[in-house]
Amino acid sequence: ITPNEFNIAIEEFADMPPLTWDRSIQLDDGFQKMPGDWRPNNRFDSIWLSLPAEIKKTGSIPGIWLAPSAIFERWPKLNQYDDALQKLPNGRYAVSFCNWGWSDNKNWYWGDTTGKTYFLDPDHPKSIKLMTEILKQVKLQGWKYYKFDFTYALSTARNAYDKKKTRFQTLSDLYTLFRTELGNDVMINACIGEPGRYALG
Repeated sequence: ITPNEFNIAIEEFADMPPLTWDRSIQLDDGFQKMPGDWRPNNRFDSIWLSLPAEIKKTGSIPGIWLAPSAIFERWPKLNQYDDALQKLPNGRYAVSFCNWGWSDNKNWYWGDTTGKTYFLDPDHPKSIKLMTEILKQVKLQGWKYYKFDFTYALSTARNAYDKKKTRFQTLSDLYTLFRTELGNDVMINACIGEPGRYALG
């Protein structure tokens, strides 16, 4: 997605008649530098700080997509968080896939198997600190609707940081973290692909 395309969408929504319910204009995947670094990339950097206000002017809720537990393998700070990533007892990464190879401009193409993404163990103190920083950053920017994706990427085979907690408890605590940091005046969309009770609070 490009800023021009997104601005066209904002203008089109602004011309629509008022609704009797809340409407959100949500910016999805493609604006970020890479998973782990949720600042705007060079396409969105120049208009980033004004985006939530521009959406709000249309009478819509400014929305943003995030995958705060995802970490791209070429993120410069990866080594600082390696011990917080989900790993199997043999030391291999418990969850990984290729999805964001485009983010660091390494001549990525669809089907490329480089540029893997790993996932934080949500119970690890480093994970909690990093996700808290991400949430505080986007909240200050004025976003009021959050689509949280890939939070279900939690392996029960991992060498869990907190071995006393079930998968349900870990994910429930993760959504408690989201709600606590963002407050009760925002909308949260749990993109989990199932009616998962852990996201409800």
